[in-house]
Amino acid sequence: MQEQPLSITGPSGSLELRFTPNTGVIGVVVCHPHPLHGGTMHNKVVTTLCKSFSELGYPTLRFNFRGIGHSEGSFNHGVGETSDTLAVIEWLKQTYGIKKILLAGFSFGAFVALNVCQQFTPQQVLLVAPPTEYPEFNTLIAPKHWSLIVACDDEVVSTPAILAWTQRQQAPEAFLQVENASHFFHGKLAILKQFIHDHFTLEKLNHGN
Repeated sequence: MQEQPLSITGPSGSLELRFTPNTGVIGVVVCHPHPLHGGTMHNKVVTTLCKSFSELGYPTLRFNFRGIGHSEGSFNHGVGETSDTLAVIEWLKQTYGIKKILLAGFSFGAFVALNVCQQFTPQQVLLVAPPTEYPEFNTLIAPKHWSLIVACDDEVVSTPAILAWTQRQQAPEAFLQVENASHFFHGKLAILKQFIHDHFTLEKLNHGN
């Protein structure tokens, strides 16, 4: 399916997004890394996640948080970005009738995704290199259905801290530690793609929830 550039109305103005229609009834929404450190919806991990899920038949959506690209507004420390994500989810539900959502986030985007889970229950949430150094992150609880990807040589977030936080949660349904991988998974994106293809087929997700 062809990815479509779109703009929708968000909480602080228009939000820029890319949406790929598909046949699946579960939609995938992917949240990008930190806006103040170069994070956008064009990040390679974000685009790899979207492409991988699209290949499995999922409608996929990536978008720019407020203040990034053509999205209006300004950075809001995860609070506004959580509202942006909820607005995107609501748009998918209202416009395409997609009621079930698989929510994914990379780095800061994982923090936002987990924040969203405190207000909305996705079919599954996938956290990639979540930033457990944020004090607020450690107060959050993973939902019942969640999965995790970490880089073993992460130079940005502490993998041991992520694993310690994981021990306080219900065990993830799917878990991947990528050996010799940096925070941005340089040279390892094919491993992420294979993990998604192995664990997130539409049939598995529908039967597992």
